[in-house]
Amino acid sequence: ALEGHTHGVRCCVVFAGGTRVISGSWDKTLKVWDLATGKELYTLEGHTAGVRCCAVFPGSTRVISGGDDKTLKVWDLPMSKPDI
Repeated sequence: ALEGHTHGVRCCVVFAGGTRVISGSWDKTLKVWDLATGKELYTLEGHTAGVRCCAVFPGSTRVISGGDDKTLKVWDLPMSKPDI
């Protein structure tokens, strides 16, 4: 199990390479996880209400999230591996 959010998880998406996943939560954050190790790699903060949905741009390190704060946010993740 991947544990780290302080409230329920509402969405998750696996990156194209199958080695990482991003999750969005009621705790207003998104987290990027390494599926092989189970370790949390990044926490993305910026929503002022729970995260409702997230998606990964194909073939990139860019993520978009939608929140109950009525905003969409675009994130450029600092990951260098092409197999994300």
